[in-house]
Amino acid sequence: MDVAVKTTSQMLSTKINSINGFNPKELEFLYKALRLQDKINNSLEFKTRWLSAKPSHNNGMRQSEMYELWMSGYSRLSRTYDYQLNYALWKYKKKKGTYASTDMRTGNIFLNSIHYAYLMSKKHGHIYLSSSLAHEAMHSCFGFKDSWPDKRNSVPYTMGNIHRKIGEMHLIENQPITAITIK
Repeated sequence: MDVAVKTTSQMLSTKINSINGFNPKELEFLYKALRLQDKINNSLEFKTRWLSAKPSHNNGMRQSEMYELWMSGYSRLSRTYDYQLNYALWKYKKKKGTYASTDMRTGNIFLNSIHYAYLMSKKHGHIYLSSSLAHEAMHSCFGFKDSWPDKRNSVPYTMGNIHRKIGEMHLIENQPITAITIK
């Protein structure tokens, strides 16, 4: 990736630039997932786990470079740093297959409505939506791909897994979210 990495101490937040196909209850669930994502992204736990991760197919970038790029809110499509993960979200219906997918040309993220409904029915489903969106952001914002045959160790999967593990640790295991130390 040919971008200059900007070092920052500014907090990263999420923003929905466009959304299509969500009813008010689904939006409430989405915002709960995004609030969790903001807490995780800005935690020392996330920084520590990300910097010690060893994903495959990292486009020649060091973990520290990817971390700074993530925290700067860089968008490969607009070539901007705004300290926000900017999401364009759409729902689609598919009985089997992926939970979500990203159109690499537009950066739009498509969420499977069947899987979305399933997550909404779960007590801590917002953890898994948050981790799925973090995974998809690695595609849409940064252009990382899931690489075969080692896709489970790709940069997007590593990002999603870190988000899921932190969310589970602090919410499902009843550890207070304050256990996440904000930088």
